Amino acid sequence: MLERRRVLTRTIPLLLLGISVFILYLFFVDFSKIAEVFREINPRIFAASILASILDVVFFTLTWHILLRTLSVEMKFSKSIAYVLIGNLVDIIVPAESMSSEASKIYLMKRDGEDVGKVTATLVMQRVYGMILHAATLAIACIYMIATNYPLPSLVVYFVSVTLGLTLLFLALIALACLKRDLAWRFLKAVLWVAERLVPSRFNIEEWSRSLEHVLNTFYLSLSNLAKKPSRILISILSSTASWIFCLLVSQTVFFSLGYSIPFIIVAVVYSISIIVQYMPAGIPSEAGITEVVMSSLYGIFGVPLSVGAAATILVRFLTVWVRCILGLVALYWRGIATKKQIEEIIEGSG
Repeated sequence: MLERRRVLTRTIPLLLLGISVFILYLFFVDFSKIAEVFREINPRIFAASILASILDVVFFTLTWHILLRTLSVEMKFSKSIAYVLIGNLVDIIVPAESMSSEASKIYLMKRDGEDVGKVTATLVMQRVYGMILHAATLAIACIYMIATNYPLPSLVVYFVSVTLGLTLLFLALIALACLKRDLAWRFLKAVLWVAERLVPSRFNIEEWSRSLEHVLNTFYLSLSNLAKKPSRILISILSSTASWIFCLLVSQTVFFSLGYSIPFIIVAVVYSISIIVQYMPAGIPSEAGITEVVMSSLYGIFGVPLSVGAAATILVRFLTVWVRCILGLVALYWRGIATKKQIEEIIEGSG
């Protein structure tokens, strides 16, 4: 109970800290100019941004839903989208836990009686899709800029190089874990050994070992079953790609709604880098404030007026973070998770 309270009580101060950083940045940019940009917003075009954000969530959910159905996990699409929205909410509540969304979905599915190994396999596949799409977007964008002699700022080259390097490293580690079962099991046993010594009174290593071994067996069997159905994998990849495209179109249409035309290639680079920033362990929910400053600054480096870049960033983050946070709360009540105790159990299960 104490740990749950710590998670909840530290979220708000850190969130306020991050927002305060961004507010200071806005005054540095000149808040009055940002307000002028907001007054020029075209509501019809901004509606297209809202639609793109909705389609992003729909196709993201569809990707996971297809993978679940491929492994014979029967679940209504409405339930899948509710769990995705709840996962987005947990990502904000649990600071700097880039895997907390997946952990919350595993917890919710386990609570429904589904096999943890199967669910984990689908979430790992979906995470791999996302990482490959991010890396491919950055690589293609940079190759295009170099080939067309498009000005590529040195700071952006540094960000892209670090992002691609980290992405390839994580993909290599995931691939190694998926291909080498014995290596993954030895790693998990080492984690259990450490956990037993840190909290011996609350940790039954034999019980956890049996549970993890079962999950691991099901996980690798599930990966094998997914590999036997390439057509379903292809459909899920196409769905994931559609989700990513609509995610980028949110930023593109937001700029259009502000009356500013920006090359799609710049949107792709800046947003891809911002995704990686959100995974940085700064301890601030959804890296609020930090991500906004990075996004706005990167647009400025590409020549976008700072007031326009800041205004666009505020709207993009509003649609992709805070609106989904509210929808996550709605999804909690929709699925009958309405009490403080139930919500705390999900947070604890995701931590």
